Amino acid sequence: MHIEEPTTQKFEVDASQRWTQVFSEQGQLSAPPTLENCEKLQSALLMALAKDDFLVRVRKIVDCIDPEISLEDILQASVKEVRKFFQTDRVGIYQIFPESGIVAVDSDSSVLANLYSTSGLVTPILLPQKTGDNQSSGQMMMWGMVIIDDSRISRTWETREIDTLKQVSREIAIAIEKSQLRQQIKIAETASNQALDEIATTQQEITQIQTQLLQKAKLSTLGQLIVDLVNEIHNPVNFIFSSIYSTSQYAEDLIHLLEQYQHNYPIPPNSASPQKLTNIDSAKTEFLKSLWSMRAGSERLKDTVSALYKFSQFDNTHLKKTDLHEGINSILTILQHRLKEKAHRAGIQVNKKFGDIPLVECFPGEVNQVFLNILTNAIEALEERMHHDYSFAPKIWISTEIVNSHLSLISSNGIKPANQPNQQKQKILICISDNGNGILPHIQRRIFEPFFSTKPIDKGNGLGLAISRKIIVEKHRGKLGCKSQLGKGSEFFIEINTAAKQYVDIRKHASF
Repeated sequence: MHIEEPTTQKFEVDASQRWTQVFSEQGQLSAPPTLENCEKLQSALLMALAKDDFLVRVRKIVDCIDPEISLEDILQASVKEVRKFFQTDRVGIYQIFPESGIVAVDSDSSVLANLYSTSGLVTPILLPQKTGDNQSSGQMMMWGMVIIDDSRISRTWETREIDTLKQVSREIAIAIEKSQLRQQIKIAETASNQALDEIATTQQEITQIQTQLLQKAKLSTLGQLIVDLVNEIHNPVNFIFSSIYSTSQYAEDLIHLLEQYQHNYPIPPNSASPQKLTNIDSAKTEFLKSLWSMRAGSERLKDTVSALYKFSQFDNTHLKKTDLHEGINSILTILQHRLKEKAHRAGIQVNKKFGDIPLVECFPGEVNQVFLNILTNAIEALEERMHHDYSFAPKIWISTEIVNSHLSLISSNGIKPANQPNQQKQKILICISDNGNGILPHIQRRIFEPFFSTKPIDKGNGLGLAISRKIIVEKHRGKLGCKSQLGKGSEFFIEINTAAKQYVDIRKHASF
């Protein structure tokens, strides 16, 4: 018999050790060396070396740390080595927990038809049992089994073969534990990366919110300064307007008297030159023009300051019967400087269609804030379109009407029902629309979200419409909505109750 010697120094050392182990196992250390004993010992040594070499190959497969190699690949390579070593025609690894089924097999094509037989050899694959917090409980659980069988012959398994397969099962268990640990590490890394991404996103949001809050604080401070300024100049402006108005009346009377005097007592031709007479007539004309201009300017200043004063003086802690038309006109007066024609763009035309509506019990300052926010957005939308289209004619439409129920704004036949002011449940519908560029659908879904804005940070903080919705929907139990068509403009509609007592009725009959 030809025996191929091991080629490495490791196996030469192991061989000498194996001689001693094999002699000890065979009980032949004290027996006289015979040819038969030598052959037995040589065969036992070769089997021991083959077992060691086999286990080395299995450990090499199990110890593979390549992340591209899966547990299934490791188990499949292991069963091939097992089949080669045991020289059988079928070897399989069967998983029991957490799922059952064959996970690796190496055999003839007929092995799957009957994997188990009475002559097969089975060893369990045991893993440490884990607790709920993924800690070892100190007990073992059976993950699965290693099954080998030879369907060609009825085979009796030797003790050394059983021990070898048990060692293989332990090595496979180690591979499974490593795979589970790698999977846990991968899951932890994924969760960690997700957490880091969320932290980064949150940090960006916090930075953006801080910037927006800082801008809001600046605007709040500026707003308070404006309120103080309006309160400071309100009375002087009214005094100036009254004085200029009276002065212009006095001046007109004096010039009228002067003209009568000139008519009744003409100046002799030799006492004044024609040039002086012409200068007097021109001075009267220019003087009246100046007075009229001063009166018009002071009246406009008075209206603006009065509108700002009313806007800043509303008490938002108590309900008050309010004329919404007056509030809308007041806001239009405040925004007049943005509506009028300018050197680089046309003026914005405002078309008002006010219905016959009653006084509304509300918080007037907050409702006017809603009007201001919506009209400001409309003006900005029109300015953006005018910036790209110089021939564009910007328009804003404002309409008000009374409706009897939020469920009957449009009847079944598509016609709006006639006004019935005598009914108790009345609501006011205010529509503010423009012919700007419109709003994209994905933006329209988010326009009422706090801090959402498509404007630069220095031009908007994303709070206007969010605050408006809170005022109308939450505080006044009304409705605030938007309809927009790209390229044709946007329409905001406000629906508000005429009487505050209906807020209680709505809560009482609400089904939530």
